[in-house]
Amino acid sequence: MRLGMMTIVYVLLSQSIRIIFG
Repeated sequence: MRLGMMTIVYVLLSQSIRIIFG
């Protein structure tokens, strides 16, 4: 498990969600 990659993916998803629901 690479925490770094997980964090990056989580951040990207978060930004995408904020853009979609923004």
